[in-house]
Amino acid sequence: AVTREEGGDIAFKTLENGKHVCLPVIDEDFSELLFDEEGAAHASFVSRAECGWYNQLRNVGIEAASTLSSCVPDNFVFAIKANEYHWDMFMYGLQNVKSEKCLIDRLIILCLDGATALKCKYDGFTHCVQYVDTLRASDFMQNDFWRIGWLKTKMALALVSAKLTAFIHDSDVLFLKVPDMDRIIALDSTAEMFHRWEQLNYTALFLKSSFEEESEPVDVPHKGLNSGHIVYLPTEKVHQGLLLSLRKGKEWGTNKNRLEQELLMSGMDDVGVKRTGLSYKYNSYCSTRSFNGEHEHLEEWITFHVNCAKGPELKMLVMREVQEDWIKHKSG
Repeated sequence: AVTREEGGDIAFKTLENGKHVCLPVIDEDFSELLFDEEGAAHASFVSRAECGWYNQLRNVGIEAASTLSSCVPDNFVFAIKANEYHWDMFMYGLQNVKSEKCLIDRLIILCLDGATALKCKYDGFTHCVQYVDTLRASDFMQNDFWRIGWLKTKMALALVSAKLTAFIHDSDVLFLKVPDMDRIIALDSTAEMFHRWEQLNYTALFLKSSFEEESEPVDVPHKGLNSGHIVYLPTEKVHQGLLLSLRKGKEWGTNKNRLEQELLMSGMDDVGVKRTGLSYKYNSYCSTRSFNGEHEHLEEWITFHVNCAKGPELKMLVMREVQEDWIKHKSG
């Protein structure tokens, strides 16, 4: 089989046996993920155009990672995807950290339409990358939801193949502070992947007489993987897990019972990736909305993911509530 070799341009090729490769990102073992036609056969497939576009994404990632930063470790980037539909919400979510040049200079923004690409540059971001296609405004399981969702896995594949550690997050995330990446990794030095738990029982956590910031909370119910916050380390197992999750996406198709994050978790587990959770300080609307002390310990939160709120209007409403409460906490 034709396998990956590091270095050089990322190139789409068709082998003599008719199989496609996108080396060094996707080799012959996963050739069924590639197609040489216009229009995606499935959201988890990689087209010839996307394979070529990987060069731009990888190069911007390397450029961002090489920028001097006092708050983000070397060879580390943040990455997000956004379209015009969610741009205002994305900007609102960044308001507390937008002035932190050490973070913003390491942020890659994947623009899903031409209007967003223009706004990205106009709003002062350095690392704006336009996608090869235009993806429509999409709420949960509507319109281009599936294609947009699988783009996070495809982005991770390109950045990990460039030997970068990547924190990939959704556009509906309110940053209250700059994440301390050294602290995240120190919580479990053996982990290759950190993610927010899909479910974390905050009631049980805060009822404990004492609790600490930890990736695997003791005696607190937690499970699942939420793809709204994921830190990928550039290991070979992570690379294989990303490819396998794309394959699982192809096998399952657009099944409304299997989100991309479930197949990502399955793929990572199948290849033996050591994954663990981000601490309770990376919070979410899904986790807190059923909790009586909804904003308890808010002063300790680092991010707040507005999942389980459908549509930008409701997401913005929830974000504003948290932002206003956080300001009150800060002012004493």
